[in-house]
Amino acid sequence: MDRKIADIEYYANIITNSILQSIGSIDPESAIAFSGGLDSSFIAYLSRGKYGAYVCGIAESHDVRAARKSAQILGLKCHEIIVDEQEIIEAALAVKKIDPGINLTDLGYETVLALLLERTDEKILVTGQGSDEIFYGYNRFKEKPDLDNSESISKLFEVTLPRETKIANYFGKKLILPYLQDPIIEIGSLPRSVQIVEGTNKFILRQTAILSGMSRSISMANKKAAQYGSGISQVLARNRNSLGFNHR
Repeated sequence: MDRKIADIEYYANIITNSILQSIGSIDPESAIAFSGGLDSSFIAYLSRGKYGAYVCGIAESHDVRAARKSAQILGLKCHEIIVDEQEIIEAALAVKKIDPGINLTDLGYETVLALLLERTDEKILVTGQGSDEIFYGYNRFKEKPDLDNSESISKLFEVTLPRETKIANYFGKKLILPYLQDPIIEIGSLPRSVQIVEGTNKFILRQTAILSGMSRSISMANKKAAQYGSGISQVLARNRNSLGFNHR
């Protein structure tokens, strides 16, 4: 990129236009995986309520409450998919059949995805996948000052996306990934010094959301990863032996 990396408005236009292009032509009968955090809220905000917003988790989990609050701010209706322990285990076992070698951490967020795919009627699910990798969203980036996102992006394309395509196919669904448009992926190559600013990660995306008019309280909020915020990883950890992780 030959523009000054400090030109936030330039990158904000790229991000916003790329997301709008990604979601603009899909079937109106589509669903958004909505946790109430920055990534999914920005997609929902730009879609102007065109698609159904769904949050998945155990009753009154962090994500359920966050999605409820963000939906109210955004003027959206949020559908709550409340799951119990048995439903979580069954979905996790389905994911393990698709990827027998998956680790427990990855199983957490893929189980969230599987439950959303299973419990929504829409044939298309829009997710915020890729945002944490591109915009330095993971806590490990803040904890390790010398860590860049290259390894995370490689895993995303080599492991996570092929697996999630298989999961979607298993449920007869299709995934739309607005943050993985080529112009946005290119922004991921910018140095971490403009991705994490004064301890604030996802700086470019947060500023993009604010410039687009989305609520600052949502744009700047910190959020737990889906597997933790939904309460699903805690359930899987309690049942790790029955899930085949007793030797790990």
